Amino acid sequence: MRLRPGLGVAIGSVVLSACTAGAPAETEVPSPVSMSFLQERIDEGTSRAKLRVVNPTKEGVDVTGIGLQWPGYGGRILEPYETTVPAGQTLDLSLVLPEPVCVQARERAVGLVELSEGTVVRDELDAAGQEFLRRVWRRSCAEQLVAERVALGYGETWQRRGKGRGSSLLGSVEVSRRQGDAEIRLVEMLGSVLFDVRLARPAVLAPGVAKASFPVSLTPARCDEHALGQSTQTFTFRATLEIGEAEPVTVVARPDPNCRRQAFSMLYAACR
Repeated sequence: MRLRPGLGVAIGSVVLSACTAGAPAETEVPSPVSMSFLQERIDEGTSRAKLRVVNPTKEGVDVTGIGLQWPGYGGRILEPYETTVPAGQTLDLSLVLPEPVCVQARERAVGLVELSEGTVVRDELDAAGQEFLRRVWRRSCAEQLVAERVALGYGETWQRRGKGRGSSLLGSVEVSRRQGDAEIRLVEMLGSVLFDVRLARPAVLAPGVAKASFPVSLTPARCDEHALGQSTQTFTFRATLEIGEAEPVTVVARPDPNCRRQAFSMLYAACR
């Protein structure tokens, strides 16, 4: 076990953690760091996230791996990661989440940091990290549920109408059934900082109907230089669906490249 001096970890405090059959023994030591969890806006709708590691000590902490332990993501994740968290500093370390296990998990999530081979420290995520992790998990489970039953897409044909800030791009959103026979209702679509997205009429896929298209419009939301230059989720549109009697589920519904090209063209013409 390799720890930098000054972390206040006595050899007598080392304990053996439980391990699965056939897995190498792993030692646990009191954590010199605290941990949280976050996902940057640019990563929303993906499996990319960050483990925040706070080092309050007077010595740097050498990290060789990071992860989580929580039933919502299958129990235990530990990925290789080589870095040093300097004394008194905080680093956000990138990790990739596996597919969610969509069964209610009541346990509190624990962050994992490997300090040297076979030496892993554990610390419960702080309150903000606990909530953030569950929020990402709920969204992933919602997307998984919808993906199993429904496919969302956009039509190939788009028409530009109006001029200036009154411009709009008219097209369609396509709702296709993948399994089941329940009524599917596309309740709402939300755009981004640059685009407003509106359904022209209620979008309902009746029982027994396999596929239908519904009118949708894109209009400029903002034209200021800050929004045009700094938007990181320009096409992270969201769709809220109701499947049968289930609670509404909101998922990311990104348009295809054809729609994105025409939307940008409309936007910049409108903002001139």
